Amino acid sequence: MSDQLREFPELEPPEIEAERLRWHSLVLRLAAREETADCEFRDHYAAGIRVMLRRSLGSIGLDALVDETLAGALEEVRRGSIREPLHFVQFVRSVIERQEQGEAMSRTLARVSPALTTVDRLRLKETTNAVQEALMTFSKREREILVDYYSRGLTPYDLECLHGATSEELDGLRSRLQEMVRPHHDRKPPSRERRAPLVRHAAAAS
Repeated sequence: MSDQLREFPELEPPEIEAERLRWHSLVLRLAAREETADCEFRDHYAAGIRVMLRRSLGSIGLDALVDETLAGALEEVRRGSIREPLHFVQFVRSVIERQEQGEAMSRTLARVSPALTTVDRLRLKETTNAVQEALMTFSKREREILVDYYSRGLTPYDLECLHGATSEELDGLRSRLQEMVRPHHDRKPPSRERRAPLVRHAAAAS
């Protein structure tokens, strides 16, 4: 456990034991929805999270990312998926990995992707709205599974531990969502584009 806790400020053995006791006390209080536990958790661990994130990701946007990471960790503690300091450190590392992957993907897309046209942006907005509308037809638990999978990058194993969702259930939910969103991709061109050939034909006939 000392190795995991040393991701935060260096601790001597007596301090490690005190930190362990503090951690488990906070976990219990957070699970009980004690309001003061939230502030204590943020105040005590924000500095360590900041060090980990800045070391790997730099300082740009750091404040917002620290806040988001703390909020996510608090929610996972309440859900019971973060129980030990090691789980906490792994959660922060997963945030770092997703950020690094996102930045790498953005750089790749910037190199190889053409700029979005107005039509592209409209289609992207339509797709986003379609996904949001489709998600509202799922139960709360099903929405959480899909959001955790697509937005938070949780693995099927993580989803099974967190939600009790089997791989078959996840595949079924993904298929349902894709089927509900797909019609928005398969639409015919806008009516103005479809009328253009008819207008040219009428002009030619006259």
